[in-house]
Amino acid sequence: MKRERVRDEKRFETSNLPLASSLLVSVPGIALADISSAPGIDGRRVIILQYPENQEAIVQRVIEDFYRRCLHVQLYPYNQALNRLRDRLHQHGLPGSAIQ
Repeated sequence: MKRERVRDEKRFETSNLPLASSLLVSVPGIALADISSAPGIDGRRVIILQYPENQEAIVQRVIEDFYRRCLHVQLYPYNQALNRLRDRLHQHGLPGSAIQ
């Protein structure tokens, strides 16, 4: 489901499925805005997330912790978000081998 972009919302784009899932379960008010119809630079679809501007600090912390490999998330909600994203990617015709 697409949300209308409001003035106080920001966007984050990534082709990293685990990072997108981590953000979806860690940032209040974040939502999947879209999945690009064309592959990104690395050949993967780009996942576009939209979140309230006042959550920018949390988004940055999650990204930093994710890449430092010290991010902690609840496993069940993370797996649910991961599966929903994979399902959406499959709906866009992406073969399973191209999904991380």
